[in-house]
Amino acid sequence: MKYRLVFTLVLAFLQSCATVDSPAESFSFSREMKYGFYSYSFKRLEAYKPESELALIFPSIPGAIFGNPTDDILYVAEVRNSHTFELVLPSDIDAKSATIRQSGLNVVPADTKLLRLGTFHAFSPYRDHIGGGGFISTIDNEPLILVYFSNPANIRGVLTLGKQKFDHQITISNAGCNWIKVVELSDNSYRLSEFDGDKGDIEFSVVVNTAASI
Repeated sequence: MKYRLVFTLVLAFLQSCATVDSPAESFSFSREMKYGFYSYSFKRLEAYKPESELALIFPSIPGAIFGNPTDDILYVAEVRNSHTFELVLPSDIDAKSATIRQSGLNVVPADTKLLRLGTFHAFSPYRDHIGGGGFISTIDNEPLILVYFSNPANIRGVLTLGKQKFDHQITISNAGCNWIKVVELSDNSYRLSEFDGDKGDIEFSVVVNTAASI
């Protein structure tokens, strides 16, 4: 049911790095990453070849892991038939982040600021039509979320969005960008925790409708 979780994550924020001493002054994040095309049933499309340039779009979602993306686009990666891209985040990301204020969650320290990286895609001729996407672990296809934290922190509690319940068991050891994994426990029930796998196994999944022409 992983494809359902991917769409749940996209719907959730439509509805609802390195250790640093002074993130506002010294934060930096730049990494070459992989991407692949996936069907709505979350099957990797090895032979899929887009006919136009692909843009990977990363808006900011300040103060929430599940929240509304803003019109502040942190980065756009333009790629064509390459399967790799450079992800670069702005050095003033701390100023763009916000404290988390969501019912059911306990954040320690309470003044911790965070910013989630939104994940979308578009093809050049259709830039008004934004498609879904997200980070995954290629080892088990589990969804991953990239979140900036202003300092080490703990987040505990259950966030309810409609029928979905997200149990936060997050321990962040270092300020900066951290990968959060989302594990499906049962129907409509998920657990969030810090990703402890190999970052080289992380890929951006571009979810496409194979029945539609590009």
